[in-house]
Amino acid sequence: MTSYIQLPRYAINFVPNKNFIHIISDFYKENQFDSKIQDQLHIQIKSPFYIDNLENEKNLILSISEIKNEIKIPTDLSFKKLEYNFKNLNGSLILDFKKNLHFEFFINQIVRRFDEFRKVLSPSDYQKDINQFGELTDRQIINYQIWGDPYLFQDSQYYISLATFDDTQKNNEMYLTKNLKKALQSLNCIDFEKISLVKQSAEDDHFQEIHSIQL
Repeated sequence: MTSYIQLPRYAINFVPNKNFIHIISDFYKENQFDSKIQDQLHIQIKSPFYIDNLENEKNLILSISEIKNEIKIPTDLSFKKLEYNFKNLNGSLILDFKKNLHFEFFINQIVRRFDEFRKVLSPSDYQKDINQFGELTDRQIINYQIWGDPYLFQDSQYYISLATFDDTQKNNEMYLTKNLKKALQSLNCIDFEKISLVKQSAEDDHFQEIHSIQL
């Protein structure tokens, strides 16, 4: 069990459309994957953060509601045409999104805009929190110090985690991977439908959506 500095924690995600989620959910059911894995079907664009007080949650929700007025969306950016590749990352099968400068520009704006809500940690809390990331480069440490997330900008990787194969599935990993790719073969691009603000209220809880806007 991870020991967090405090709860609740918040994060901001891009969520694919229902067609994509249904395809993956059906695959999970057919192949007896843990249904909780569905909570991973998003791109996390603002990593988990704490806020100073719960009253500020109202302002955070309000700002999410106004995001289209507060952040410039590049005219050449389509949230329905994000291309991807299948990759293996640390034993997990992921959809790794191809480089898209307009998309990255938009995400970087969100990181900067909503950083004003992130609580500045005390030195002792800072040391506890940064330890969760293990060994970091000098640049990643600076990113964490400024933004609370070491994996930003040059170190960003935008992906959706599809499957982690447990011991009972290891022998069928190649077969399951082939079937999952087949299930998605009709989708050359992923269509994202909303930006979601999520909240984790207790240590064993999954993040739950508390507000969203349609893209």
